[in-house]
Amino acid sequence: MTQTVVERAAEHIAESAHQASRATNAVADAIKDGVGVVRRAAKRGGDAAEELLDDTTQRIQRHPALTIATTFAAGFTAGASARRSACRTTHGTWPSANRPSPRSSAPEEHLENQFGPEHTPCFCVTYKRPRER
Repeated sequence: MTQTVVERAAEHIAESAHQASRATNAVADAIKDGVGVVRRAAKRGGDAAEELLDDTTQRIQRHPALTIATTFAAGFTAGASARRSACRTTHGTWPSANRPSPRSSAPEEHLENQFGPEHTPCFCVTYKRPRER
């Protein structure tokens, strides 16, 4: 029996629709599995964070002086690091009052030339304004 073009096209369309349906089901299953994995990971992460918070609270209660000293040291280190980074960004190096900045002959000139005499960008170099006469 000979099939007409219309019958073959109808069979081809039906087969394509069936394949598309299987593909969408596979994608939906994959998304559902992914959502389940993410939910479990989020729950585990929340549980771990809660446990860390509880352990930290207990440690602080057991050793309050050590906690204060450690917090002070960490804050001091972070502040010193930020100050040093800001000065390196401004001056290109860690300038001192006795050594001029490598970009200019004197730190005061560098500050005045770059920012003007009314603005001091940081406190890493002693800034001296010219005396008014």
